[in-house]
Amino acid sequence: MFRANMAVLREGRRKVLNAADILQKMEPYLNAERELSEFEFVELFASGEQPLTLREQYEVIRIMIAAGIDYVDEKAEEARALDAAGLARPPADQGDEEEGLLSAPNERLCALAQGGDRAALAALIEKNERFIYQQALKTQQRFAQSSLTNSDLFQEGALGLMEALGHFDASKGYVFLTYAWSWV
Repeated sequence: MFRANMAVLREGRRKVLNAADILQKMEPYLNAERELSEFEFVELFASGEQPLTLREQYEVIRIMIAAGIDYVDEKAEEARALDAAGLARPPADQGDEEEGLLSAPNERLCALAQGGDRAALAALIEKNERFIYQQALKTQQRFAQSSLTNSDLFQEGALGLMEALGHFDASKGYVFLTYAWSWV
C-alpha cells in the first residue's frame, strides 16, 4: 500500500510538493487525534526507492503543522502493540546517572559516542530501542519463513545502529534516525 501511495506522490513531487496530495496520502495513517508517528512518517516519506530529500521532508512537516497534524514518536496504538509483543521498555530509574544522556538529542549522543564515550553509545542504543524493535518486527513480518528470532533481529539492528554511528556526520544537518534507517 505504501508503494502505491508513493507512486502518486512522486508524480506530483517532480514539480512541486502539493499540500493536498500529501495530506491525502497521510489520511489513512492518522488516528482520531490526528497524529502521525515517526515510524509512519519515515515509511511514507523518508524510505523506499526514491525518498524525499531532507528539505522536502521539512516541507511535509510544515504542511502537517498547517493542517494541525501532530508528529509523535509513537502513537498509543503502536505502544500497545509493542507491549503486547513483549517489547515494552522498562521504566528508567530516577537515580540513574545516564538519565541526562537519555534526554539528550540523538545527534549529541552521536558526537559523544564518536569521541569515545561508551555511556553515550549505551544511551543511544537504549534511547532508540523501540525504533530497533519496530524494524525487527517489520523484518520478521516480511520474512515470515525465516528462523531468526526477535532477539537475533534486535542484535543485528543494534549493530546496524552502531555502524551508522560510525559513518554519521551531524555537521551535514541530517537527523540521525533518518540516516540510520537503512543501516538498521
